[in-house]
Amino acid sequence: MDENRNALTEYARSREERLKELDELLAAPEILGDGALWRSYARERDSVIKTALAYRRWTELKELREACLADAAALTGDGRRAAEAEADAVGAELDEAYSSLLLASLPSCGARSAVIVEIRASGAPSGEFASALYAYYSEFAREKGFDLRTLSSARYESGGHKEITFRVEGEGAYEYLGRESGVQRAEYTGGVSRSLVTAAYPARDERIYELREEEIRIELFHSGGAGGQNVNKVETAVRARHLPTGIFVVCQDERSQSANRNRAVSELTARVRSYYNGLQEDIFREGKEKALLARDRIRVFDYARKELRDSRLNAPLPVRNGLSATLAEVLALLRLANK
Repeated sequence: MDENRNALTEYARSREERLKELDELLAAPEILGDGALWRSYARERDSVIKTALAYRRWTELKELREACLADAAALTGDGRRAAEAEADAVGAELDEAYSSLLLASLPSCGARSAVIVEIRASGAPSGEFASALYAYYSEFAREKGFDLRTLSSARYESGGHKEITFRVEGEGAYEYLGRESGVQRAEYTGGVSRSLVTAAYPARDERIYELREEEIRIELFHSGGAGGQNVNKVETAVRARHLPTGIFVVCQDERSQSANRNRAVSELTARVRSYYNGLQEDIFREGKEKALLARDRIRVFDYARKELRDSRLNAPLPVRNGLSATLAEVLALLRLANK
């Protein structure tokens, strides 16, 4: 975990430094006069800016938290408690920033995204509410054209769901459903209420990452080894470097340059995939652990008043076309609020 985190932050730091270099290059007169070169640097800037800005945010919060802890150590009484409270608050933001940094550092595989949602009833009486909520999410996924796949489920003898876990994939799926962690409550006529817990976290990316040709730099040099007439006359050794991460592989054991090149690219591909798989595993594990611990009440389905109240929105939404449609409206508003 620490090794992955160190590798990630070092990679992100290199992207932040490269962003500075690119900004200088794009403003240079000689680059401005070369349209093709300027567009090339502009495309590279687009590829690094998300990670660079996420790293800047993470480092700013890290420095602020360290300053708060230093203040706390130098103070006593109420001043110390206030500084410790501020450090805790910044620490929570720092965790969020690291999660954002993880996501920003993954290679872009298109606009599709995936999220896993878990629903857990608090007892058999809540099982019917759990089943209803699953139906609402399923209807939302169908309306958006998302692919919803049930991963596991269990029911009470009474018929309602004890728990159900499902994966939703499609363009914007995580943006819509990634904030669904917390307690949800149903209120019925007669003062009856039921509660359950939902957890939402990024799914593992099931696609295989493919290196693009423009991401790889091939460097040729003379092979080492015992003497002979051909030593140092032909550059057969190959160094293949993955530019976004800095990972490189050297191959010089094959007899020809092309054979060394093929082997180097093959080994580089395996190492880069392993690196990105490690980041994906960090995202999945940290996201799941955080989601399962969420216990803030996020939403009330008020069947009696025919309205839906979300703690993150300013006002309740009246149920006009059914709770499924109203939930879809809430999810859209939450997504807009977090753009």
